[in-house]
Amino acid sequence: MIRTDALKEQIIATISKMYISMVYINLKDNEGFFISKHHDFFTEYKDGFVPNEIIDIYCSEYIEGGYQAQVTEFLDLSSLDERFADKEILSCEYRRLGIGWCRGTLFLQEKDEDGKVASFIFAVQIIDEEKARGLELQRKIAEANRKQIQDLSMQLETILGGINGGFHVEHMDDNYTYAYVSEHVAECFGYNIAEFIEATNGSAVNLIHEDDRQRVLEEINLELEAKNMYSTKFRAKTKDGSVKWIMNTGKKVEEYGNTYLYSFYLDVTELEMANRKLEKERKQYQEALMDDCKFAFVFDVTEGVVEEEFILTDGFNPMRAMGLKLPTEFDSLLENWFAIIKPQFTEDNVQNIIGRQFLLNKFAEGERKVEFEFFVDRDGSVNRIIGLLSQDEETGHVLACIICYDVTEIREKEKRTRMALRGAYEAAQYANQAKSDFMSRMSHDIRTPMNAIIGMTTIAGEHLDEPARVKDCLNKISVSSRHLLSLINEVLDMSKIEAGKLELKEEKINLSEIIDNLLLITRQQIMDKNHTLNVNISNVEHEHVFGDSQRMLQVFINLFSNAIKYTPDGGEIGISVSEKRSSLQGIGCFEFIFSDTGIGMSKEFVKKIFEPFARAEDARISKIQGTGLGMVIAKTIAQMMNGDITVESTEGEGSVFTVTLNLKLQENEDVSYEELKGMNVLVVDDDEDTCINACSMLNSLGVESSYVLGGREAIDRTKKAVEAKEEFSAVIIDWKMPKMDGVDTAKGVRANIGKDVPIIIFSAYDWSDIEAEAHAAGVDAFMSKPLFKSRLINILKSFAVASNPGDGEQSDSIRSAKKVDFTGYHILLAEDNELNAEIAIEILKTTGVNVTHVWNGQEAVDKMAEVEEGYYNLILMDVQMPVMNGYDATREIRSLDRKDVKNIPIIAMTANAFAEDVATAHAAGMNEHMAKPIDIGQLIEGMNKWLLEA
Repeated sequence: MIRTDALKEQIIATISKMYISMVYINLKDNEGFFISKHHDFFTEYKDGFVPNEIIDIYCSEYIEGGYQAQVTEFLDLSSLDERFADKEILSCEYRRLGIGWCRGTLFLQEKDEDGKVASFIFAVQIIDEEKARGLELQRKIAEANRKQIQDLSMQLETILGGINGGFHVEHMDDNYTYAYVSEHVAECFGYNIAEFIEATNGSAVNLIHEDDRQRVLEEINLELEAKNMYSTKFRAKTKDGSVKWIMNTGKKVEEYGNTYLYSFYLDVTELEMANRKLEKERKQYQEALMDDCKFAFVFDVTEGVVEEEFILTDGFNPMRAMGLKLPTEFDSLLENWFAIIKPQFTEDNVQNIIGRQFLLNKFAEGERKVEFEFFVDRDGSVNRIIGLLSQDEETGHVLACIICYDVTEIREKEKRTRMALRGAYEAAQYANQAKSDFMSRMSHDIRTPMNAIIGMTTIAGEHLDEPARVKDCLNKISVSSRHLLSLINEVLDMSKIEAGKLELKEEKINLSEIIDNLLLITRQQIMDKNHTLNVNISNVEHEHVFGDSQRMLQVFINLFSNAIKYTPDGGEIGISVSEKRSSLQGIGCFEFIFSDTGIGMSKEFVKKIFEPFARAEDARISKIQGTGLGMVIAKTIAQMMNGDITVESTEGEGSVFTVTLNLKLQENEDVSYEELKGMNVLVVDDDEDTCINACSMLNSLGVESSYVLGGREAIDRTKKAVEAKEEFSAVIIDWKMPKMDGVDTAKGVRANIGKDVPIIIFSAYDWSDIEAEAHAAGVDAFMSKPLFKSRLINILKSFAVASNPGDGEQSDSIRSAKKVDFTGYHILLAEDNELNAEIAIEILKTTGVNVTHVWNGQEAVDKMAEVEEGYYNLILMDVQMPVMNGYDATREIRSLDRKDVKNIPIIAMTANAFAEDVATAHAAGMNEHMAKPIDIGQLIEGMNKWLLEA
């Protein structure tokens, strides 16, 4: 309650002229009283109202919608104690319906003994005129601000008149839009001001070259946040399309409530080009030093900081090996470097001879060259370190060029021959070391197919009276030889791999053939170590894809042969292939898992396994060869195939490598299998996962299937089936099973099912040793693991149409060539190698084609010119030949004045098998490129294409 009417009258008399409405709120009694009322405000309400009710009505019915939440919060009675804690007056500006701008004010009247608000006055004041005056003031300030910018701009224009650059003012928004642009800025880029603003769309961001834009914006934002100023350098395109280098500095300025960025441009193109030329010359000088030394680098001795890496001439990167990142302290680098090479100094008191303080002292004493020699345990060589000291003219800092020479042999020779022989010796040492290092790294990959070739050659020699066995060995030698050839190509391409410039081919791939070739190449290693091999496949719907088969096989061989190497004798290794769901149309996601129960790896080594030259420090593998590059190359190839490689490993338990590849699918892969529907097949394998996946695949083909987990169970199951007259259409039996193997199982099963039901042995192992015994036991056919759908369809279809499963497809290339007939066609063969020519002619003649052989490109041109038009149907052209090479010969033939040379197919045959060689062949006018040694199947396919299908 208001204590007296006199008090009320006094308050009204004092402030009623300022406020259109005033309300007194008594929170103790929860009552409110009007001190004065606006003519349209609450005229129907009288004293004694409930405060919250009146406040709710006022906020919802009298306040414009955009301000209701603000006023509701302002009149919130529950927060008054907190808001009046250190204030006695609170105010809020808002808009009222029918009136305009108002200012509401809360005047604290009284607090209770607990310090809580007991009463206050709420007064409302119209402030439309005040707001109008404020807007006018802001307009005048903005106008003054623009005038100030213009005045300053004119001053700066005058100052910068003779400078190749200019300035502009930008708003501090995301695009740094222009507030002012000087004529000098526009002229710097070949525009007038209007053209410049149009070309940049009014934004300073668009002036920056797109390749520099993100870097520059990050630099500007970081520096402005730290110190309200920035400095950067970038490229910008001019009106004529040329590029200029711009040095840009700016400062953030607060003026009259606005924030601007004053930005100065300076054309530094000539300086940048001069610096780049100087840097190029410096690098050339450094490279010249590197040609004659182990390493060389320059650093600032005064600052004690190394800004650039140094790499040994043998490719070893000490900084990466030490885990150091640029920039780094020189003394720290030196300490870590010596910790690796463990130098034994040959001079006294040289522990600090190359340290930073030592170099500074020597420079102060007037010396400009320091050197010493030390013995290194790492490779047994004696090295001379030379420090060339100089001083930077601009900064005054002491600079040092540190050079390391190998002087092992030089110190043992006479002084009179030292300088003459040093270059030749170091070149020879470098070449020998490079060859030794490279062969050591590649021995692992090369020995794998070599073992297969040597082993199969020995076996073939011991079974000359068994044509089938010899044929099988020759097939395996052929596969291993192809892989060895791919390694040779990789050797030639190694520099590109290390430089990240490896190119992949896109060719048709059959995944089942890839896995077959992998098992074929590594089979002898598995047998030598008596490993248990588990091979499984699940949910592979697409076997035919596009990719680089050699590179994919290279990745798989690397991972799988490692599993074999690092798994002790008698351990388990496995391959699992599955197809995952892909979100991309026409792309298949394939997962290849290589597992083992080997020695495993530590967590620390797993983190760096994909680093170059990484090998675990483990006595158990000290005698196992490896380059340390295999994992890096494998991961690089996988990533180039839109995939990746991950690894999980536990020491003493084994490792699991997962390769994920996203491969383009071939079209029209569906194979008919209608004739298989209704068949009933029994699967026998001790591995239940294999059984489940095989039955799932059979069921998807419309084949009824079931499985048992051992030989004895298979015999019992087939016996019961015969007795119940529910005989199986075929029985598929794993060879390697405990207790009873596949051959013994086949004997028992054959006794139950009779001679008409086919029995198929399937295995990931080489069954040639048991082939005769298996046939005697009643086995009709063999099938390789893993069970790809196409392979399963083909073998079951062969029995469904009652064909002989043992005939198979001939793999003999000569026989394949005999199957085609090119009688009546004429081929011109240009080949300078006598043996290659003899082989090619022999194979070509088996097709019935007429072959004319010439020894070089010039003879090919002459021969083509002398025969009648249309005589030759195809030209096979070697590339590297004497007198005239294949490229020039092709160009000459294409330019002959006769009609047939424009369209005659010319196929390149060359050992130059890289992508750029294919491009060069096509550029010379050749229609196709075949890499040597020639794949006969590919040659026949090419002849079909250009002779029959054309």
